[in-house]
Amino acid sequence: MEKNLSDDLVLFFSKFSVMLSNGIPLIKTLENLEKESTNEILSQALKQIINGFNSDKSKHLSDLMQQFPNIFDKHIIRLIKVGEEIGLLDLISGNIPEYILFSRLEEWKKG
Repeated sequence: MEKNLSDDLVLFFSKFSVMLSNGIPLIKTLENLEKESTNEILSQALKQIINGFNSDKSKHLSDLMQQFPNIFDKHIIRLIKVGEEIGLLDLISGNIPEYILFSRLEEWKKG
């Protein structure tokens, strides 16, 4: 994952978790974060995820994120899925920034 995208994902998931914790509905959270995003790749993915929700209300966020493996890796998607299944998406997503930073540190150590 390139550095700029991982930085943007750290910020995205930090805000995502806080917004959900404060009771902002998932779709509204995604819409707000899409508007705030300065990363065009992330912004376009979020637009498509929002459109996916709008076209099929039964879709899960983890399912929609799977369409973007270059942005959301399998571990992020797995964490989102667990959060959805146990009803703690706000708490679980709050751990994703740490995962991203740890992964980047591991890549740096490998050289």
